[in-house]
Amino acid sequence: MKRMAIYFVLILLVSSYASAQLPPQGYIGLFEDEGRVDWCIDGTGVFTFYCFALPPETGLKCIELQTVLSSDNIAVFGPNYHPDAVGPILGGVPGNLALCFNSCHSTTWVMAFSATLLVMDTTLESITLEPFTGSPYLKILNCEGVEVEALPYDQLYINDPNCWVPPQPPYLSYVTVQDESHIVATFTESVRDGQSEKYILFQKDNPVDTIPVSSAELINYYEVLLTLEEPLIQGITYTLIADNVCNVILCATSQVDFIFAPVAVMLQGFEAKNGPEGVELSWQLSEVDGDISFSVSRRMALGGTFDELGSVEIEHEGDTYTCIDTDAEPGESYVYRVDYVLGDETVVLFETEAVQTPAAPLALHQNVPNPFNPVTEISYYLPAAADVLLEVYDVTGKRVAAIVRGREDKGLHVVTWQGVDESGRAVASGIYFYRLRAGKEVVSKKMVLLR
Repeated sequence: MKRMAIYFVLILLVSSYASAQLPPQGYIGLFEDEGRVDWCIDGTGVFTFYCFALPPETGLKCIELQTVLSSDNIAVFGPNYHPDAVGPILGGVPGNLALCFNSCHSTTWVMAFSATLLVMDTTLESITLEPFTGSPYLKILNCEGVEVEALPYDQLYINDPNCWVPPQPPYLSYVTVQDESHIVATFTESVRDGQSEKYILFQKDNPVDTIPVSSAELINYYEVLLTLEEPLIQGITYTLIADNVCNVILCATSQVDFIFAPVAVMLQGFEAKNGPEGVELSWQLSEVDGDISFSVSRRMALGGTFDELGSVEIEHEGDTYTCIDTDAEPGESYVYRVDYVLGDETVVLFETEAVQTPAAPLALHQNVPNPFNPVTEISYYLPAAADVLLEVYDVTGKRVAAIVRGREDKGLHVVTWQGVDESGRAVASGIYFYRLRAGKEVVSKKMVLLR
């Protein structure tokens, strides 16, 4: 981060900071209020929004980012930077911005800037945080003068009826037994507590005699490795309580039951890889005892909860089991989990490393039906979010209709055309061309209307 290093004052008189209260990586987010509770703006007129940064555990000295407006229907004026900001400030808002502070921030959220927002109509808009041009990610220069990746906390949603999702505290989701002395607690939301005293473990039918937890180590944002002072007993159901465990904003107390079953001994190996039809999972067992069943779940590699894949069919030959996730989206990264159903208990058999699916190019599919009368369906795939324009032209090159115009997310989209022009009048039978523009890419196809 050479831009920051130019004006990073080499004063390493870093005050002691409570690193236990900060995440390993920092966060940068946009908010509607100074309390960092809301990131939604509704209506038209003049508003104020704020950019806050949460220091990583090594503190925060500088930030580097880019603010991007979704369209010309919104405008930003006069950013006011933090009083502790030190010049030169490179760039501005909107656009690229590199900003340093006179002192090290190492305890809590710090407001980088506030700005005035003008919303001119009620269309769906947004202000997003993206990396500084030429950088691979949002950046923070910590108090030791080392650049680290900052995670985007949230964008600013404007006139989005679905944007308000109340922040959720972290609840225990499930427990994976590594061995008799180590378990992994997985949460529904990110956590930042690696304090062993917050975890209480006991046999479900004997809550008085607890098993001491000697250490709690954050594996990633959602998982905590717990080391136990006493070994687990096979076949026993245990209860784990996470007492007042917190993420960046909220805390919660939750509990989950799990059984220490000798399933891991049966598992001889597993694999997850991309195949021609989707992500292929396979696993091998050393033995099969009685009626056995499995469930397959999936989550995004960046985090979130596991969702069971009910449509996956599991096949087996001997002691080898296979299944294919045909619904995996191109260009995404997934983590898979296979559970072993043991009577009334469900036990985690294994969890894969992240599997990156191949990215798919921009695709415009043939309309269905074709020929049609008078309605047809057009689908297209976007490899990334983009400004989209889907238009229909006649054989003379005259534009007949604009079916889609606006910002759309990555993924498959399906729209219909009613065989009418922009005035709502039915068009004549004949050959028409439909053209998709997504960003700088353009693709087109031919269709036939027969009335």
